[in-house]
Amino acid sequence: MSDYKLLKICVLPALESERDIEDACRYTLMLMETFPGDDYQEVVDICFETDSAKEFERLLADRSQLDKMLV
Repeated sequence: MSDYKLLKICVLPALESERDIEDACRYTLMLMETFPGDDYQEVVDICFETDSAKEFERLLADRSQLDKMLV
């Protein structure tokens, strides 16, 4: 059975004091892996982290960068 890879976006609250994860960046893009018929998703890698909305928007707009992460 082959696996599926997907990118998952995590956006934490703007105020660091309201974040559940200490010292985490506000914007994170994670590579996840799952199997057909299974709802469980496993984190494979943290592809990108930043506190800058502009940086995150630039990354998400760059399809070639996103495609490279899924290889």
